[in-house]
Amino acid sequence: SPLPPPSPQAFMERLKAYQSELDDLGIRDYQVPTLDHGRPAEADADAGKPPALKRRGSRVSLPDEETTAAFLSDARVPYRILHLLFVITITLVPTLFLNLPIGLMSSIYAERKRKKALKGSKVKIAAYDVMLSEKVIFCIVMVPTLWFVYGVGLTLFTNLDREALTLCFMSFPIFSYIGVTTTESGMVDMKDLRPHYMRLFPTTRKRYKRLPATRVRLVKEMRQLVKKLGPQLGEMYYAEQVDWHKVQSTIKALNSSNNLEALAAGADDKKKA
Repeated sequence: SPLPPPSPQAFMERLKAYQSELDDLGIRDYQVPTLDHGRPAEADADAGKPPALKRRGSRVSLPDEETTAAFLSDARVPYRILHLLFVITITLVPTLFLNLPIGLMSSIYAERKRKKALKGSKVKIAAYDVMLSEKVIFCIVMVPTLWFVYGVGLTLFTNLDREALTLCFMSFPIFSYIGVTTTESGMVDMKDLRPHYMRLFPTTRKRYKRLPATRVRLVKEMRQLVKKLGPQLGEMYYAEQVDWHKVQSTIKALNSSNNLEALAAGADDKKKA
């Protein structure tokens, strides 16, 4: 029989402990499913079973198969490193010549605009929204300008014919896009490399091994809590579309009425005193 849903306080304590474990190990929640040899959804199904006999779907997993799975999981570390080096090799040239100059100049320009906006405003706290908009505007103007400068330089300082110059100039957007996408892929690889690298150490291997099952259990408890507490929210739980302005107005009205009742009760207590 399924276990009863936990209390919200107990669930929050377990959730905080899980997040604390993630912070201590230096990984994110989305990386946890990759720690269980690619089978995160079945982590709880094998809990309590002897290690010599664990079911994977409709078949039986034996110890030698588990050893193979562990070996393949450990082999992800050199694969990730090689993939990262390959991505860096691809992105090096377009990033250095097309994206890096624009990125550095846009950061400097946006930081100056942020400081200027912060001095001229009394409501802005950090003005980071100004940085984002100014970076977008700067890149819209400077990216094609940089391509034009490179095109002029190739025309004046090389012996390329017109067809080669046209091909180079038309390739700038493609190379710039390749640089952006491969850089993003490289950053993802760097973040995903840490959990696989840390699993090589015996001191942290067991802690990493427990995380997928803990995550699955927390997901189940969350769903149980939603099913238990959701109907108490009424329309917000059952309606397909919720009018949040109406909900906020109702909450404000309840808060104001509660405040008035508290003030009235306080006035009555003063009169009695």
